[in-house]
Amino acid sequence: MSTDRPTAEANNLEWVTPGHPLFEALRRHGLERGQEALATGACFHSLAHDAPARLDFYRARIVDGLGKVLYERLFVVELAESGAPRRSEPDVLGNLFPAPVPDDLPPVAALPEVKEWLDAHCLTPFLDEVRGER
Repeated sequence: MSTDRPTAEANNLEWVTPGHPLFEALRRHGLERGQEALATGACFHSLAHDAPARLDFYRARIVDGLGKVLYERLFVVELAESGAPRRSEPDVLGNLFPAPVPDDLPPVAALPEVKEWLDAHCLTPFLDEVRGER
């Protein structure tokens, strides 16, 4: 079995793709094993921030009628306890250093997602940009 189609065809192997029972079993197993780590998130130190902030990552895709991805973009929304959300670039991770998770998380960790802001400041402009190209 292989997840790579050319390898599977060249070696008479079964091509395993999403939806295949083995693929789905491995996907579920990986999700179950990683659920605890994914739920706790990660903590980093930043020299660019003087107060705690939260970074939320969003992936937007535009697909055609056959499900082929035509455009894809990663958005980062930075939330702080004071002030409005702001958009950051994905390379912001390069300025962070892993740190141990504190016993008491700062209040910014519990702020709700800013879906309306994300839609107005990230997703709609992305869609307008793609429409302009087409």
